[in-house]
Amino acid sequence: MGSAAVSEALERLLRDLATRAVDPELEAPAEVRPWLDDLLSRADTYRDASLIVLAYAVHVGSAADIATPPTGRRSVAQRLAGLLDELNVRARRDAFQTLAKGTSTLLGRKREAWNRLLEWGERQPSIEPVDQAMRYLATGIVATARDLPAIPTLDVSRLTFRRVLHIIEELFSRPSGGAHEQFLFAALLHALAEERGNRRVETKTLSAADASAGTAADVQIFEGGKVIEAYEVTANAWHSKVAQATAVMRHYDLRRVHIVAPGPAPSAKGLKDAVAATPLPAGTVIRDLDLSVLDLSHECRSLVHRLSRTGRRAALTKLWEHLASRQPNDELVRRYVDGIREARVAFDDQAES
Repeated sequence: MGSAAVSEALERLLRDLATRAVDPELEAPAEVRPWLDDLLSRADTYRDASLIVLAYAVHVGSAADIATPPTGRRSVAQRLAGLLDELNVRARRDAFQTLAKGTSTLLGRKREAWNRLLEWGERQPSIEPVDQAMRYLATGIVATARDLPAIPTLDVSRLTFRRVLHIIEELFSRPSGGAHEQFLFAALLHALAEERGNRRVETKTLSAADASAGTAADVQIFEGGKVIEAYEVTANAWHSKVAQATAVMRHYDLRRVHIVAPGPAPSAKGLKDAVAATPLPAGTVIRDLDLSVLDLSHECRSLVHRLSRTGRRAALTKLWEHLASRQPNDELVRRYVDGIREARVAFDDQAES
């Protein structure tokens, strides 16, 4: 059904709306507008998937089969998520990863607005109202774009250990609800994995439960398609994560698991006592539990040391991406960009620091 063509059409529409190259569609067919407005009220799977199924119908010129899962929908969803990230619009990573998976119809989902939209589409004798609904939905999605400062162009030659460490120390000195801790650690691991190759690092949206995010932990390292390391990262005391880390290890059959938290890291006896005092999943053998507790500041310092200057640039760039797309506080992004400027590591900030 032309997934590449659907992706390209959606990209043109969304970019044109973002740059005001086309007029926004401020009206929707009266019958369906309440359901479209309901879908626009949440940046979730149903909102993004609705835009995709409408785009498929417009592409083929008919909505008669709008409730049939379109071929190539996941690739369209993944490209859409990347585009929305670029436009500073909050989005799901893959709107069709689980929605109606393994079924022959998109109808019968939990979200009433979704079901009503599809039923309405099936009844339309022409494509014009469906196209209007798609443009209205796209306009509403683009309207949620956040006004975020871009990361400055980093000068690799200036990314010395001292300057990058200064940026990190400034971040850790400011409260962020755990965003600085989780996303900085994830960004540094990402850059190291890129330098070494054959591995990738993923992190979840801030405050999302591991299960709902589809992740083994706050930060995880993949080799091929398998999780090989999992990290629970916290701005709080390390022992608050013992039960969760242990559950992650058992659930995903990992050989070990890690907690990364503000120091100081516990002694061997302190770790043993905290584990013994924590209610753990049934069947856990404490003496065989391979649980590491790492000092967050020390680990980040070590990762910066191990990265080349090019790798440090990749880490700082990835941190901007995480702050912009995986947590809702725009001020954290602005302060981070200000911190980069103050550290004088961008091409247009060349005063000595």
